[in-house]
Amino acid sequence: MLQDVRLALRRMRRNPLFAISAAGTLAVGVAATTSIYSVVDGVLLKPLPFPNATALVRVTSDYQALGMRDIGLSQPELDDFRRAGVFESIAGIWPISANLTGSERPERVEVLLTGSNYFDILGARAAVGRTFSTRDEIPGIATVAVISDGLWRRGFGADPRIVGRTLRIDEDVYEVIGVMPQTFRHPSVTLETDVEVWAPAGWKALPFPPPGYSARFVASAIGRLAPGVTAQDGGARLERLAKSLANEHPDDYPARLGWTPKVRPLAADLVANVRPALMLLMAAIVCVLLIAVSNISNLLLVRAVEREREVAIQRALGASRARVITSLLVEGGVLAFVGGAAGFLASLWGVDLLLRLVPERLPRATDIGIDRRVFLFALVTSLVAGLLVGLAPALQSARADVIDRLKAAGRSVEGGVRARVRNALVVLQVAVAFILLSAAALLVRSLWNVESVDTGMRIDRLLTTRLWLPQPNDPASGPYADHGKRVVLMRAILDHLTRSGDIDAAGITTALPATNDSGTASFALEGWTPDRRDLAAATPVSVTPGYFRALGVQLVSGRLLQDSDDTHADRTVVVNETFVRTYLDGGTPVGRRFHFVGRRGQVPAQAPWITIVGVVHDVKEDGLDAPVRPQIYQSLWQGSTLGLGLVVRGRNTTPPLSLVQAAVMDADPGLPIYAVRSGNQLVAAQLSQRLFATRLINVFAGAALFLAAFGLHGVIAYGVRQRTREIGIRVALGATALRVVWLVLGQAARLTLVGILLGIAGAAALSRLIATMLFGASFTDPFTIASVIVVLATVVGMATLGAARRATRIEAAVALRQE
Repeated sequence: MLQDVRLALRRMRRNPLFAISAAGTLAVGVAATTSIYSVVDGVLLKPLPFPNATALVRVTSDYQALGMRDIGLSQPELDDFRRAGVFESIAGIWPISANLTGSERPERVEVLLTGSNYFDILGARAAVGRTFSTRDEIPGIATVAVISDGLWRRGFGADPRIVGRTLRIDEDVYEVIGVMPQTFRHPSVTLETDVEVWAPAGWKALPFPPPGYSARFVASAIGRLAPGVTAQDGGARLERLAKSLANEHPDDYPARLGWTPKVRPLAADLVANVRPALMLLMAAIVCVLLIAVSNISNLLLVRAVEREREVAIQRALGASRARVITSLLVEGGVLAFVGGAAGFLASLWGVDLLLRLVPERLPRATDIGIDRRVFLFALVTSLVAGLLVGLAPALQSARADVIDRLKAAGRSVEGGVRARVRNALVVLQVAVAFILLSAAALLVRSLWNVESVDTGMRIDRLLTTRLWLPQPNDPASGPYADHGKRVVLMRAILDHLTRSGDIDAAGITTALPATNDSGTASFALEGWTPDRRDLAAATPVSVTPGYFRALGVQLVSGRLLQDSDDTHADRTVVVNETFVRTYLDGGTPVGRRFHFVGRRGQVPAQAPWITIVGVVHDVKEDGLDAPVRPQIYQSLWQGSTLGLGLVVRGRNTTPPLSLVQAAVMDADPGLPIYAVRSGNQLVAAQLSQRLFATRLINVFAGAALFLAAFGLHGVIAYGVRQRTREIGIRVALGATALRVVWLVLGQAARLTLVGILLGIAGAAALSRLIATMLFGASFTDPFTIASVIVVLATVVGMATLGAARRATRIEAAVALRQE
């Protein structure tokens, strides 16, 4: 074996150009594959960093009949789940925004309200101090807190005596009892940032509403399954429990909602939104590596033809077929080792590059990196690539007839099987390139379609931000417990902004556009029969009158909300065009009245009539690629919440952040603003995952196209060389240069055509797999198919044209003398 390695290295030194091109091609493939795998492994494959992480699940519930997911859980449902025999332990979780005050500048932090057993479920321990215990359990929220390593360092200078110090959060004072390790992250969905404060909650007293089966204010729960119970088994048991609850409490579980509890593996649930994109990227880069391996294998097949006399002499001197195969496999292995080592080193840079490109708030991004798992992947990839690279040349050379090769006396003899193998490899490359080009075309078309969507608003010169009004554990004692106080604050902020000559318009909303921030509510239009109420739902958003002007939302009919639409006036709303099309059958919307209705479709006692006073153009409130839902815009002067969004339009440019901060600080110095984004950034956040996947797929498709063209060029050029005598005879018999060109291009066209046909079948299957990533694009679109074929055929034609032109320069006499 060592002798074979030395021989392989000697051959590489004799032909450095071949060695560099083969090893370099493989290095690029290994580097790209390893880099993408590091992301896939860190986000999708690596177990969560907790003991027996496969037993961890997230528990929530859906209104399946209404198509509503993740509606939360109630405190009584949590208690029933604990007794269901499904979980070893379960804890409710509710991420909330809160204001951290008491330092030089107030800041927003993400707080997780959870059960006292939360850290025990995860098997997590504090780095400093302790986590929660049963002595921290109270019906409401206990004023003790565990904080993150980041907050400890940022807010307390990593004080080792942090235990016992206090935090002031939403007007309440919390005692710090522990600090989590630097690597600890809450393993579920958050609102804006990582969780920085954990507080134990009992869910049974203020600030929570009175317990009731239908009071589902707990966002979801984290549980550890009982031994022997799977997530699927647990879900089935809870569904049986749901039927029992519906029978016992029919008023809380009306059939029209289809309430269904869900048990989802925690790791898969955390990354569910990014899984399709990452798996597509992994499949794409494996395809590129496959093309690279095919190219190198073809190069080695050509070398094997040139070295066939050398192999024949070895066989004649007594070398067995196994010995010849081993020698050639070792040569491929050495190439793979050199290319793999270079590729692994390059992947260190590749991972850093990918981390700069990954979408904002990619789940588990901190787990991405080069570690032992990634190194083993790169090693196995290189070994497999080496085996595949050397296998076909080794088998073909070992089958060569010794006598025939020695009789050739230095002339290369191309066997039919070997030619078919090389042609098959080229067809494979073309097919894979077609598949990747198709994926790239579909994603580019989808991205273009999303970017071209009419958002219903103007994003230029727009700045958006969020505010959270503090709510202490005794809500009635809060500075903004009363709606009137919230109105005073909002008016003060807006007055400060509109007095500035730099501001064109400003508004406040309970849900920023293009963020999918709001839920749905059922309603009944005046004159409807009860059965229609089962089907009527819309998204309510409360806004100030300036919201429409700040976003540039166009009025279609009627009027917009006004400052006079306050608590002293009748309830009025503005609806969008989708609401009118869906529920008013083309009738006149202005003046129509409705009630909001309860869970069972009943109209609550003394519910006020709400009058539609205007219709506005549809706005993409739920995201650029989400269908527009029926929308109801209510006046914030008639009802408000603690979570607010601010939209500000500058007169000439995007408003400076300092101006918005000054307006808020002037109204209340204790209020921080957060999630600051320009209009362009608001839209870009919606496109980040698509843009990431599309950019990389385009790079991979380009690489595949180049490699496939390079491989086809090599095959055609070698074919011209092998057919020198034939072409010379044709020229001697009067063949024109054009006939010779068509002879060469015909071979390329046949291989390309077969590759395209195979690629069409593969691309059709792929389009179904990536359907969730497509928007207004389909492989059945003839323009997509035609454009990919044209691009592929053009590049292939250019790649083979050089070989065809060389064929036309073959002189008959010279060709015949050489043979």
